[in-house]
Amino acid sequence: MATNKEDTIKIFELNTLTYGTASAPYLATRCLVEVANENEQQFPEIARIICKDFYVDDLLTGTNSKEEAIDVIHKLSRILMSAGFRLCKWISNEPVILKDIPTEDQIPNCVDFENGSQTKTLGLMWQAHHDALVYALKNLPELKATKRRILSETTQIFDPLGLLGPYIIVAKM
Repeated sequence: MATNKEDTIKIFELNTLTYGTASAPYLATRCLVEVANENEQQFPEIARIICKDFYVDDLLTGTNSKEEAIDVIHKLSRILMSAGFRLCKWISNEPVILKDIPTEDQIPNCVDFENGSQTKTLGLMWQAHHDALVYALKNLPELKATKRRILSETTQIFDPLGLLGPYIIVAKM
């Protein structure tokens, strides 16, 4: 490609967050904190939710009533949308809370309240109908059980809340 030394230099600026880079989780979290700080005076509870209930780009929060949950959804969506964050993949253990959420912003075919379906949230399975966290088990291949194999399998268990700790420690011992 031929270049002309007489051409002016063009400057390009990336205006989106590129996931996969080392700084992406920090930048995403820092942007949310800034949005919370900007809205703290007018909406202190929503600012607290933004600061405390997000894990990178996943929000897990709760309220004491259905009406309060609906109010939080509307305020949170409006505040974050004003900063360019569109919330989607909504799910709740109470179907009435999601009635105002557009279908395209809900998790499709995920919550079947009749059949007790489940969704994955932060590495755990959640049965919304029963409001229960469920651990998915994998079938182990039938290999010889050695100390190394047992330790290898137990270290792969994702347990962020430590609920399986009493069981895992027995296997590790």
